[in-house]
Amino acid sequence: MDNKITDQSLEARLASIHEAQTKSGTVNADEVQQFIVQAKSLPNWYFLSCRGFNIPFIHDGKAYVFTNEQIAERARLHYARRAFPVEVQKHPIYNGSVFEMLARYGTKTVSINKGASGLSMKTEMFAVPEDADGAALNRFVAEMTMKMLQGDEKGYETAADGFSRTFCAASVLYFPASDDSDMPKIEKGYVDGAEKDVFYIFSDSVEARMFYPSFRAHFVRVYTKDLLTRMPGAEFVMNPASSSILIGNDIRDEIEEYRSYRRRVQEEVEKMVGPTGDVHALSEAILKYNDIRSEFVAGLNGDEFELPKSNCVVVNGYTASMLMRTVAPNHVEAYAKLSKMRDALTAGEQGS
Repeated sequence: MDNKITDQSLEARLASIHEAQTKSGTVNADEVQQFIVQAKSLPNWYFLSCRGFNIPFIHDGKAYVFTNEQIAERARLHYARRAFPVEVQKHPIYNGSVFEMLARYGTKTVSINKGASGLSMKTEMFAVPEDADGAALNRFVAEMTMKMLQGDEKGYETAADGFSRTFCAASVLYFPASDDSDMPKIEKGYVDGAEKDVFYIFSDSVEARMFYPSFRAHFVRVYTKDLLTRMPGAEFVMNPASSSILIGNDIRDEIEEYRSYRRRVQEEVEKMVGPTGDVHALSEAILKYNDIRSEFVAGLNGDEFELPKSNCVVVNGYTASMLMRTVAPNHVEAYAKLSKMRDALTAGEQGS
């Protein structure tokens, strides 16, 4: 189906909404809803992807879609000049709308026709991910891919750490070896240039069916911790149709190390705030950043928590020790506060 008639009226409605938003700051809700329905029915879209991959480019939680290739190309040039290796792709590249794809990758907002008459809207207004674990994993895959293309080693390590943390608590899908088997199907794959037996796993059902389009059997969902325990030494490849993330011994070691960290942090938090306290939120805050987590875990090595005497983590001029002397009643609250302060700093940098 041709976009010509459909996207002309869609672009007209987009321009009308943009004008109303610019002039008065308010937009008619019915017009927005009509726009959403019309946008979801448009058969062909263009989007910015990570160069060489069928993975959307996501910048500060935002993805970019376009009704025609010319607008998309202008946006590509804009980001290429800013050292983002992106390219323009035409959707559909597989079944499902472009908005469903963006929801699968955990995007928060979608920019439509970035430019003078463009509009940004929450992705959830168009689609929501069918799998929260999958969306979290895919988001880190997209971030890792872009950092790799940029040659940003530090950024890649940060994204990879986020992937490992998410992976160790997630569930994934696999295709069973047979109807009565609880083991994944063995496939031949290349690892470090050598052909090996590997097992394919998938972050969501779309990734699974992209790779196994003719298989009608049900895929099996399993928690990664159970799968890795059940198959020690096995090498897994996640999402072979798009990103091919190798889950080998290195990432196993990282995951096991992180699980150990996580357990120790949670035990300490519960000891300090009690089982009825906000154990989960405080633990997640402490675990979020590598340096904050490492300093906290290092303090657990003695009988009592020991604050570092030098080379302390500093956020906005504050250390955990300084926070304990001012606003935090204990070391758990102090390190959680450091993490939240960094969240605020990061949000401010992204918004500037």
